[in-house]
Amino acid sequence: MKKNILFLGLVILAISIILSANIIFAADTPILKVSLLNQDPDPAQSGGEVELRFKVENIGQGTANSFELEILPQYPFTLVPGAEAISKRPALNAFESGDNAAIIKYRLKVDANAVEGTNKVKVRYKSADTGESTQEFDVSLSSKDKIEISKVSKTKIEPGKETEITFTLKNIGTTPLKNIAFSWSEKNNLILPVGSDNQKYVNTLGIGESQDLVFNVVTGTGVAAGLYALTTKIEYQDRSTTSTVNSNIGIVVGGETDFDITFSESSLGQTSLSVANIGSNPALSVTVRVPEQDNFRVQGSTASIVGNLDMGDYTIVSFQIASRNLDRNQSARQDGARQSNRDISSMTEAQRAQMRERFAGNNGNANNKLRVLIEYTDTTGTRRGIEKEVPIQFSGLTAGTGSQFSRGTNSQQQSFFSDKRVYIPLIVLALGILGYLFYNRKDYAGKLSKLLKK
Repeated sequence: MKKNILFLGLVILAISIILSANIIFAADTPILKVSLLNQDPDPAQSGGEVELRFKVENIGQGTANSFELEILPQYPFTLVPGAEAISKRPALNAFESGDNAAIIKYRLKVDANAVEGTNKVKVRYKSADTGESTQEFDVSLSSKDKIEISKVSKTKIEPGKETEITFTLKNIGTTPLKNIAFSWSEKNNLILPVGSDNQKYVNTLGIGESQDLVFNVVTGTGVAAGLYALTTKIEYQDRSTTSTVNSNIGIVVGGETDFDITFSESSLGQTSLSVANIGSNPALSVTVRVPEQDNFRVQGSTASIVGNLDMGDYTIVSFQIASRNLDRNQSARQDGARQSNRDISSMTEAQRAQMRERFAGNNGNANNKLRVLIEYTDTTGTRRGIEKEVPIQFSGLTAGTGSQFSRGTNSQQQSFFSDKRVYIPLIVLALGILGYLFYNRKDYAGKLSKLLKK
C-alpha cells in the first residue's frame, strides 16, 4: 500500500515537472498566423491581374527570426513578370498582430480562359524558430465582360442630316446570353434617334455570335462642331445572373462641307467669281485656286486666300484670266489673212474643208468651263479640296477681240486690192467708156459749142 502511494506521488511530480517545462517553453515560442486580407479587384477578371494582400501575425511570445512567405501559384494564376515568389522578413516580433501585423502583397495574372468561380491559391511559410507550414486561400474569379460593342459603323455625323449608325453586339463570353437590352444616350440630348427610340432588344446571342442594331440619328443644324460622347448600356442574362455593361463611344459632329461657285463678272482683264459655303459645317482657311488647264491661263497669282467661311457665308475672288481659245482664234485669223493673199482658187476642196473645220472648232470653243479648286480645313482638322467647274463668258473688250477683228478686216481689205485680177474688169470698163466717147465725139462737140455760145 505504501509502495502504491509512493509511486503515485512520483507520477504526479513528473507530470508537474513536464507541464512546468512546457509552459516555460511556450512562453518563448513564436506562433505564426497567415490570412488573406483582401483581393483587388474582387472578383478578379479572367485575362486581367489581381493583387492579393496577406496579413502575417506572430501571436506567440517569442520572436520568429528569418521569416519567409512563398506563394505557390497554380492555374489559372501566374506571377506577373519580374515579381518574386518569396517574401522575407528579418524577424516577426512577439505579439506582432492586428494593426502591427506585416502586410505582404503579391500580384498575379489571371488566365484569359479561366472559369468563373472560386479558385485556390496556396502559400508556404516558415521561420528559423518555427516549422514549415502550407495553407490555401480562396480567390473569387469572374470571367470578363461577356458582351461588347465590337463595331460602330459611323463615328461622324453632319448637323441637320439624318445618319444611319449600326452598333454591332458580340458575345465574347463562354455561355449563351439572353434577354439583351441595348440603349444609348447623349447627356444633353443634342444627338437624338429618329424613327424609333434609343433602345433595342435581342432575345438570345450564342457564344461568338454578333447582332447588328441599326439606329437613325440626327443633330440640329445649330449644334457646334466637336466631339460628343454617347453613353451605351447593355443589360443581359446568362445562366444565373443579370449583368450590366456601360461604356462610352465618341461621335464627331461636323466634318466636310460643300461650296457653290458662280461667275460674277469679267471687266478690264479681271474675272470675278462668287464662292459660297452651302454645306452644314464651317470651312476654315479657305483658298481658291485656278489650276493649270487647257482652255484658260492665269496672268499673275493663281490662288486667292479667303480665310474662314461659316455656313451660308460667301465671298468674291478675282483673277486675271485669259482664254487660250481666243489666242488660238487670233492665230487662225492671221493664218486666214495670209491665206487670202494667195490664190484661194488654187486650193483643193479638201484644203478648203480643213480650213472651215479649223475655224468652226476654234469658234465653238470660245465659251468654256473654268476649273476652280477650293481648298479648306474641315471641323475635324483635315485639309480637303473640292474642284468645281464654272462657265465663263468673256466680253469682246475684256478678251481683246475688238482689235483682233479690226486687224482681220484691214487684212481682208488689203488682200482685196492687192489681187491683180481686180484691175482687169476696171481696164475693160475704162476702155469701153473711152470708145463710146470717141465714137460720139461730133455730137458732144456740137452740143458743147451751142452751150458755150449761150
